[in-house]
Amino acid sequence: MKHATTAYKFRPAIFTATLLFVFSISTFAHADGNELRVDGKRLNATMQHMKTFGINEAGGSNRVAYSGHNKDALAYLSSLMLESGLAPQIDVAGNLVGRRAGKVAGLAPVITGSHIDTVPNGGHYDGIVGAMAAIEVARTLHEADYVTDYPLEIIIWSNEEGGKTGSRSINGSVGDIARKRRRQPTVSHGLWSYISRK
Repeated sequence: MKHATTAYKFRPAIFTATLLFVFSISTFAHADGNELRVDGKRLNATMQHMKTFGINEAGGSNRVAYSGHNKDALAYLSSLMLESGLAPQIDVAGNLVGRRAGKVAGLAPVITGSHIDTVPNGGHYDGIVGAMAAIEVARTLHEADYVTDYPLEIIIWSNEEGGKTGSRSINGSVGDIARKRRRQPTVSHGLWSYISRK
């Protein structure tokens, strides 16, 4: 199967979810008397830096899941999560999950994010717009010391382009992986060991 080289694959669901999330944060901030606004220049700068992980001579991205470029990018995102007041970890499906506690105990988390892996010679914005925008929102909340009622989880889905391994885990489709994890190391162990050393 051939893939478009630098075409941006517009995914309405992810795009709409990100916009709604940013809008909801703005609404909460306005209701609380604060004027929280994300830093557009900083967001653009992080997206520009992200594309350096795996950029090739043709101008596309070779940030295939589990590759060195992909793992280096995950290490970068993990550091951004820490700066944004998130507690990062790798789950059993290989997703990078950054969690921020909420004010009200027992509430389910608000989840947002996207993927950063690409097809060979893929585009620079597919996936990373949702991922970097979500982290920028968390960064803005952290800098303003604004705590939402609900916990916040930003998830960087693992292997979205190669089989949607990470996003399928949200509905419990990784039972076999979880069972194997009890007996032997998995991708999640290797990824966390790698990015923790960066």
